[in-house]
Amino acid sequence: MSPAWRVFLFLIVLFAFISNVGVGAQNGKVVVSSDLELLSLGDVNDGGHVTWTLSGDQAKILRQKVVWMFDSEATIPRGFPYHGQATGATGANLNNGVIDSPEGTEYLTLVDSSMESGPGGQGTPFRFVTITHVDRIERDLPAERSSDGLVGSTTNTSTNMEIRFIFNANSQSVERLFPEADQALAQSLHRLFSFDTGTESLDPASCGTSCYPFPFNPQVPGQNGWRRVGPPPTGNYTWPAGRFLWAGGNATASAWNATGAYKANDSYYTYYSDDPYGSESAVDLRYAASANFSFEHTGSAAPGDNLTVQISRDRLRWDALTAVGDGDGQPAVDGLNMSVLGTSLFNLNPYIGQRLNFTANGDATVGGRGYFIRNMRIQAPSRYSGTIDFRHTDYVVGFLSFSDLASTSVRPHLIRTPVGEIQFYDAVYDTSGVPVDSARYVTFNFIENPQVLFVLLVVAAWLIGFFHDRAYDSYRRRHPAAMRASARKIRWLNWVGRIVLLVLVIFYFFPTALTGAGLVVGGGAFWVLAIAATGGLSGFSTFWYWRRAKLLPADI
Repeated sequence: MSPAWRVFLFLIVLFAFISNVGVGAQNGKVVVSSDLELLSLGDVNDGGHVTWTLSGDQAKILRQKVVWMFDSEATIPRGFPYHGQATGATGANLNNGVIDSPEGTEYLTLVDSSMESGPGGQGTPFRFVTITHVDRIERDLPAERSSDGLVGSTTNTSTNMEIRFIFNANSQSVERLFPEADQALAQSLHRLFSFDTGTESLDPASCGTSCYPFPFNPQVPGQNGWRRVGPPPTGNYTWPAGRFLWAGGNATASAWNATGAYKANDSYYTYYSDDPYGSESAVDLRYAASANFSFEHTGSAAPGDNLTVQISRDRLRWDALTAVGDGDGQPAVDGLNMSVLGTSLFNLNPYIGQRLNFTANGDATVGGRGYFIRNMRIQAPSRYSGTIDFRHTDYVVGFLSFSDLASTSVRPHLIRTPVGEIQFYDAVYDTSGVPVDSARYVTFNFIENPQVLFVLLVVAAWLIGFFHDRAYDSYRRRHPAAMRASARKIRWLNWVGRIVLLVLVIFYFFPTALTGAGLVVGGGAFWVLAIAATGGLSGFSTFWYWRRAKLLPADI
């Protein structure tokens, strides 16, 4: 980092080793046992239950995350969801290495808040509904009443962990093709550990003396960071207008000019800060499943100067990073024509499990317009990675029907009843290979509706019996008077009728009875079977009794 290098700017990532323990390889599994108990008389709504059971290393990994955030911190650090909120750790309980009841309760409270907001802020999408309101199964009571293996545990605890929630859910869609397999619930336990600085605010109203996440002092241009400037005045650009950060140390220079922008041998720096006072802070990647640093930029430096991202593990040795997809494959960030706004992204995955400090340093010449940078951002999502044992049941009372069961991995099981339908889906899969099994639900479909199909079953059974009895009565009347009392129904024909009715009953209540052979008797197939069985059996009964009647002796 010698001044002789004449670097326009280093964007340096300083590593402070807090822990060598990351969330790395994730073994074991999480069992997600859930159900939906819904009323479908128009809109689909009501609620359901979910129980997470974490075993082996997966329980240990989640305990580590809870201990790091809810036991080791009094408030949630900035950059994480719910930052600034109390963790429940106070007094002697703070940083004692044990998940105490207030800490576990606060964690579960934020899990349900995270599920209510969901990834997009509108609730958690789950199968064909959206989860909107969530509670511990023993709401308003401490965490230990709704969990096992959480409260009182440490990072060395080896027992399984179980967490139990209830929730409200609804769907206002009339029809939807939905995925059978799900990982949203498995991810819900980890989502609140995701780190995301967001992009820096360059609005003067919200960024006065220091800005988050990469602070600069607008009152002292060129000192301790960058100068805030607007877009090029000529407007010869196609990218969205907005303010930029520019390391303009020459107080007499103006942005976007070709010369005189910087003082010779000047030095500038910026750094990540999670507090309003601008002191250097650590970027905590211990929870992350992946991580990256990115920013938008335009412009270029004078000859011999550049914009470089560097990393150091010990603040002594510096390694330059190359942006993903960099044009020339060199660490220096590509210079761009002023009419082009580019994005440089740097992969931080090798440093997951550690804490980072961001800062910048360098020197400059008086030539060149320099680099203009905005939207600097660090993203480090926390995700579950491993095996999901998903065990789900849909209980629906009302008019809703399931159809188009397209399952190549795991065959779901469906039960129809006159009051609704029940669907079972149990599958074991990895988060990297979630099955593409799907099904369709419709709030009312005359062909698939379970109530309509039940009426069809009853009508078919009545018509089969009616035409059979009518054929028999005609056959009995054709007997000579002396023999009429001895006329009997044809036993094997009776049994055929019973078997056909039994098949119809089975396929009505259990349309996936032949799912092992890849056959599902949907509503349309049941209509065909019922009509064919009624017409065929009634016609055959009439014909057979008529044929038998032709063989009777004449009545003398």
